[in-house]
Amino acid sequence: MAGYAYQRQYLEKKYRDADTESQLWDTKALQESEYPVGTQITDHFEVLTKTPESIIVRCGDSPRKMEVRPSDGLFEMRAEIKEAEGVAEFQLKSVFYQGLGKATGKPMPPHIEFLHRQYTKLWMETAISNVTR
Repeated sequence: MAGYAYQRQYLEKKYRDADTESQLWDTKALQESEYPVGTQITDHFEVLTKTPESIIVRCGDSPRKMEVRPSDGLFEMRAEIKEAEGVAEFQLKSVFYQGLGKATGKPMPPHIEFLHRQYTKLWMETAISNVTR
């Protein structure tokens, strides 16, 4: 999980405590989990749905905040094996939205959007390298 390491370490310093200890924090736990629905990750993600090809997580705030949030988001990570072509296709989709009130602009400032794009690329590259070794 090298692509997620920096964000994970930042979140760990801020939010890891007795209330979040049951969540996934450590590299080994992140690598070994089967990510059942309800799994909470680094006090920032929660698994909403999971199929053999796809997993959707909610993000944008602590998964302990179940209500509508001012800023909210969803990630879908998908891997589809195309045996006839001898390839696997990987996809990452993210949607961010304003959960409360009326949106008057983008859901996040430009510098946060830029950082988000960079770490999601790293995240996906790391995931792909983990399955192609």
